Amino acid sequence: RLGYGWDSAHAKYPGLIYCSISGFGQTGPYKSLPAYDLVVQALSGLMSLNGPEGGPPTRLGVSIGDLGAGLFATIGICAALTERAKTGEGRQVDIGMLDCMIALLENGLVRYLSSGEVPHALGSRHPSITPFDAFKAKDDWLVIGAANDHLFGVLADAVGQPQWKSDPRFCSVNARLENHLALKVEMETALNTHSAQEWVARFVSAGVPAAPINHMPQAAENPQVAARNMIATLQDPEMGELKVCGNPIKISGYPDSAQRPPAPNLDQHRPNILRALGEEAEAFKRTKVNRAPKHPIW
Repeated sequence: RLGYGWDSAHAKYPGLIYCSISGFGQTGPYKSLPAYDLVVQALSGLMSLNGPEGGPPTRLGVSIGDLGAGLFATIGICAALTERAKTGEGRQVDIGMLDCMIALLENGLVRYLSSGEVPHALGSRHPSITPFDAFKAKDDWLVIGAANDHLFGVLADAVGQPQWKSDPRFCSVNARLENHLALKVEMETALNTHSAQEWVARFVSAGVPAAPINHMPQAAENPQVAARNMIATLQDPEMGELKVCGNPIKISGYPDSAQRPPAPNLDQHRPNILRALGEEAEAFKRTKVNRAPKHPIW
């Protein structure tokens, strides 16, 4: 509408990489419809997989439709940059939020496509592995993921119930899945003898994947999160010290500091950006060959 669409931009700047992110992408019957994260979570079927078993469909607690689209857009842009470095040609990266949610459905979509089985919400329980769920201990909740027979045997020994290993209801992956309700009752009866933290320490020591269910304060203060600089500090000239999320991408050769610069104010870097645009545009014109300049803007 404003003259900045892909066709007109590509005609003027053939090396331009142009990423479009919308609810439904640039094609198809829904292409002009509005969308929010909530809409694509619902349309994709994700909400039918989330929430307590037998309960209402539930939106995931983070905006995964928005976040997933951004991450897939980044992958597409990186792929387009790699091609442009070889050919000098730009591409349009067309990202639809619904496409991204369909791509992230994982187990539920594959099970339906392969067997016709319609999956439904299971709370925290895994649809094909048991025990792989949240369990109540004496004082709080924890999660346990014993995803194979070996780990289940280690788990049974750790809770003082070695007979589970030979119990026909629990002695194999399929048997445990069929009898997941009975197993959960027995596990929570055993877990009720100690605190969640005590059980987590015992399971981790034995090699069984387990963790407490943290709330935001515990997650933000986790020593592993701190060691990875995932809570960073910045000094904003107007707001003072702020705590923000760090960068989850760690790359060798690039320092990963726990200190970050503040976001620039409106127009703070305008002169530098305009100068760079002008210089790079002129450099592109001067190349006269079908390749991108060393540090292309277009």
